[in-house]
Amino acid sequence: RINDAKGFSRIERSKDAEKLWSEVYKDLSQDHEGLIGAVINRAEAQVIRLSMIYALLDGMDVIQSQHLHAAIAFWEYCEESAKLIFKGREIDPEADKIMDELKDKDLSQTDISNLFQRNISSMRIKDILQGLTVRGKVMPYVIKNNSARSTTMYTLAHPQPHTEHGNENYEINEQSTTEGIIEGGHEGS
Repeated sequence: RINDAKGFSRIERSKDAEKLWSEVYKDLSQDHEGLIGAVINRAEAQVIRLSMIYALLDGMDVIQSQHLHAAIAFWEYCEESAKLIFKGREIDPEADKIMDELKDKDLSQTDISNLFQRNISSMRIKDILQGLTVRGKVMPYVIKNNSARSTTMYTLAHPQPHTEHGNENYEINEQSTTEGIIEGGHEGS
């Protein structure tokens, strides 16, 4: 059968396969973030290639719906495997390290610099934090200290910020879509 495939100049889809393709294309062409996205994006291209291989293995120059079904099933297995292996991981190992540390506590930029033993530039840290903020992974907030200084802290976007500041009252005010301010202080201040 493989020798038969050598003579094919063009591979087409049957009407049933074309109908099925139009139904699944939108789901297959969705983009995913992070390392998972790097592995599984462009699923539609992979499914087309797989369905063509299945048709050729059957000695056919027309992709039938069973070839497309088989390709989709194989791709779903690959996608689920990638999600299991790479779940929650970023493409950037430094971003991964920051995200892992944020699971335990909120961090300032100084804390993050210390996490890397000060071997990463502050500009690089800002770039990582900005990317994580834009993708909705982390949320910055500002702690206004009793002095004139304030500290920007970073927390995971979904959980509430860790508060290790005693009985101080904190209020989160939305400043923008990506930044909130926590103003803390003792009652009456």
